[in-house]
Amino acid sequence: MTVHSDIINSVQKCTAKRIIYLPHAFRQMSRPDRMIRVAEVRNVVERGELVEDYPEDVRGHSCLIFGYKPDDTPIHVVCSPKGDYLAIITAYIPNIEEWKLPVLMIYRNDTNQNLKRKIRSCLNPFEK
Repeated sequence: MTVHSDIINSVQKCTAKRIIYLPHAFRQMSRPDRMIRVAEVRNVVERGELVEDYPEDVRGHSCLIFGYKPDDTPIHVVCSPKGDYLAIITAYIPNIEEWKLPVLMIYRNDTNQNLKRKIRSCLNPFEK
């Protein structure tokens, strides 16, 4: 197993047990410019892609996972597997300018046409 698959497996195992949302996560999810639902966060941690791993985080090992809302809006979730539960630290809509390069790298290396369509719409939401 790789470090990537280890952390994703740990996140998924903890998700199956229980998810706990820290107060900061709820504040960020409920901002009017975000409005991220609990079900959308669950979908990201169950099916999303690992973007960054933070093994030395002061709160304990955490990671950043990337996924989508049903309307193809991208979501970032920072979470920390704790053994008996998954702690959701925050969830937010990423700034596309800040995250364009990693997304383009995924786009270039992925053969999944549906993912490519989603990434194109994320980079230019006005393009059909």
